[in-house]
Amino acid sequence: MAIRLFELRRAQLLGLAPQFRADIVRVVLPAAIAVIVAIWIVSRQGVPYLVLLVAICAIMAELLMRRTRYGARLYAIGGNPEAARLSGINLRQVIFWNFVIAGFGYGVTGVALTARVSGAVGGTAGLFLELDAIAAAIIGGTSLSGGRGRVIGALLGALLMGSLNNGMSLMNVPTFYQNTARGVVLLLAVAIDHVSRKSRAGQ
Repeated sequence: MAIRLFELRRAQLLGLAPQFRADIVRVVLPAAIAVIVAIWIVSRQGVPYLVLLVAICAIMAELLMRRTRYGARLYAIGGNPEAARLSGINLRQVIFWNFVIAGFGYGVTGVALTARVSGAVGGTAGLFLELDAIAAAIIGGTSLSGGRGRVIGALLGALLMGSLNNGMSLMNVPTFYQNTARGVVLLLAVAIDHVSRKSRAGQ
């Protein structure tokens, strides 16, 4: 929403937004209504705040990637950085803001994890979750070659990996075999991505 507001403000300065106030209302009103409804659901129905936080972050990231020029530039850079540079995209600027947004996401995640476990131990939280994160993104449709993927797909992949890990823990599967199973899932996802890319290239 903030990026959309920034784009509207820039359009107004350039004289390209004759209905600036109406556009602002169309951007802000749905977000405000969604926040009010979400808070009411959490307070009344007992939905965990972390679930609400994940949903809000996923929706915002999906809108950022699919509805803004910044998201289109990220897809272009991921697909072919040289072609994106030749088309006039400032690679350094886009990548810089990508890391800024990622850092903000890490901060939110750290605060949420600390709140969930009621404390923190430096250097241990989130260790060895890189494999799960990569597997979740690939299972959700993100291509290792870049330029393709959806936030919602990655979220579904994360839910699948979380269900797999939780199920193996409930079944008292040894840690070694849990890591092996996650590795096999990742290899299968990479193989499927490789085959799909080859099939698209051959068409």
